[in-house]
Amino acid sequence: RTFERATSGSASLAARSSVLAAADASLDGRTGLVIGPEARPVAPFRPVTDSRMAEAVLRLSRQLAPLTST
Repeated sequence: RTFERATSGSASLAARSSVLAAADASLDGRTGLVIGPEARPVAPFRPVTDSRMAEAVLRLSRQLAPLTST
């Protein structure tokens, strides 16, 4: 129930996109797809396609969770 409240859906519904991506041969070699709630590729949320957004996320990721080699 906690998962359903946090995601507005059941775990099985949330898993549909991962199962589709792993099992559907028509998606082989296709990268950058967004799998929607109907388990079909959909257009990405428009702000996500803005290169400035990607740069900002990368910058924050490097700042807040840097990778270090040990």
